[in-house]
Amino acid sequence: TGGAVDVPVGCFVGADGVLHATDKADKVIVNHGGRVTNYGAHVANIRGECHNIRGRTDNYYGKVQNDAGVVFNQGGIVQNSKGYVQNHSGSVTNISGKVHNQGGRVVNQQGHVDNFYGEVDN
Repeated sequence: TGGAVDVPVGCFVGADGVLHATDKADKVIVNHGGRVTNYGAHVANIRGECHNIRGRTDNYYGKVQNDAGVVFNQGGIVQNSKGYVQNHSGSVTNISGKVHNQGGRVVNQQGHVDNFYGEVDN
């Protein structure tokens, strides 16, 4: 929204609303001070990296899937409202950030979650 995130090189948004990375992608998505809103879409991070630095990510009724990837939130806000977040063998790090889960489902399967000086509301 408002150009908060550019589609990375080698990526495209499909008709299904999913951000797809090809083998030409650098596999790193960075949100630096922007805002990302997901209304009912499916966002898949497979062996890639997503960085949220002093930004905001809102997930409403959507599905966020992290499969063997890295999710890094530093000083940002991550809000999950009635959405579905799945972390499978991935790494999630929250440093001085805020994570809010309101009526959503969070599944962590063989993954690693670190929270440093952060705030997590469920």
